[in-house]
Amino acid sequence: MDNFNVFIYEDYKAENFLPLAASHSVGELLVGARTLQSRVRHYFGESWMTYLVQEHLADVVKYRTNSNVNQLNYDPSLPVLLVNSRAIITSEVAERIKSLKENILLMQGETPVALVIVKHTNDDWKPLFEGGMTEESQTELLRRYPMEEVKTFVFDHIWDMITRNIEVLESDFREYLPSPGIEGEVDEAALIYNPDFVHIEKGAIVDAFCVLDARTGPIWIEKDVHIYPYSYIQGPCYLGEHSLVFRGFLREGSSFGPESRVGGEVEQSIFLGYSNKYHDGFIGHSYIGNWVNIGALTTTSDLRNDYGSVKVSLRGGERVSTGTTKIGSFIGDCVALGIGTLLDTGSVINPVCNFYGGGMPPTYTPPFIWGSFEGMAEYEIEKALENIRRIRARRGRELPFVEEQLLRNLSQSTKDEREIFIRSF
Repeated sequence: MDNFNVFIYEDYKAENFLPLAASHSVGELLVGARTLQSRVRHYFGESWMTYLVQEHLADVVKYRTNSNVNQLNYDPSLPVLLVNSRAIITSEVAERIKSLKENILLMQGETPVALVIVKHTNDDWKPLFEGGMTEESQTELLRRYPMEEVKTFVFDHIWDMITRNIEVLESDFREYLPSPGIEGEVDEAALIYNPDFVHIEKGAIVDAFCVLDARTGPIWIEKDVHIYPYSYIQGPCYLGEHSLVFRGFLREGSSFGPESRVGGEVEQSIFLGYSNKYHDGFIGHSYIGNWVNIGALTTTSDLRNDYGSVKVSLRGGERVSTGTTKIGSFIGDCVALGIGTLLDTGSVINPVCNFYGGGMPPTYTPPFIWGSFEGMAEYEIEKALENIRRIRARRGRELPFVEEQLLRNLSQSTKDEREIFIRSF
């Protein structure tokens, strides 16, 4: 079977992917060289896709995917496939799904990867997914269907994407590039180590005095990427289309979505796309959203002085241990960090914040905050939208109406949280 009614669903752990989940479904997040939902489309591209997401994201996901959202309609002549958006669908998992003859729940440990309904006896699966997959619904799902273990990753928190990114990059190179090659323009004065593990697509340019070092892992450079002189890129690394690298020192384990602008040092981090880090400074073990501007010499700490497990601050003030010693910062969409900003280990900056004057912001900042270490205020919505439009216009982009509405709703829904934060600062 190749055609399915495919549903990519978010479950009750979607909030674990804040601050990115404030403006993106989990399936839209980049890890390795692909977003989670694009992996499903790769193997089931002929199928009709429906996305089951948090309600505040419904309109914007529908706009971005041009697909049905939060509907459970399906063609009864085809089997049903419900994929956990937190799971990586590999070729091995996809082939197992296509080979199934009975209804089954594929698992990774204690977490569902995908529910496959081959035989339509009734629609008993539908109530479990209506209104979102709750913890109680998942418990019932595990009770109701026979289970089979598959080998893949299912992410529990956003920092899992950082800690696993090296493995996923290496796997993606094998999965998606069976015959890598150098089709772009590489200056004869550039140096490539282990060229069999370097893929450079047509239209990409690698200037003189650049080093592509694939001895530690593969390097994947998409079309129309330009790597300027004196840049060093260590694999595994992925550079999305139309990205620019300026004298960058990109250490192993980093992924950059489309139209990223990168300079200075970056280590094992993910840039979702359209963000700007032209200048010197260090970003390590961090996840950076869309349309983030990182000022010169901005630096993240990704290791505690006592080498202990890094804790991340969540909404409501809870601090959660990541269980790992190397974690940097998590920065939502449309954040601006002025020159000399210093971010502590485990810092969380929610969307549409603007910091200036250098120094160290708090380890947790709610959406729509403007200020410096001397004082914080509300980033008023009209001023914020004006600045966002100006920033996008510099790249020939507009702010879609549905994204504007998402930001307006986010500003309104976090008003109380923001007021408490400002009073306590």
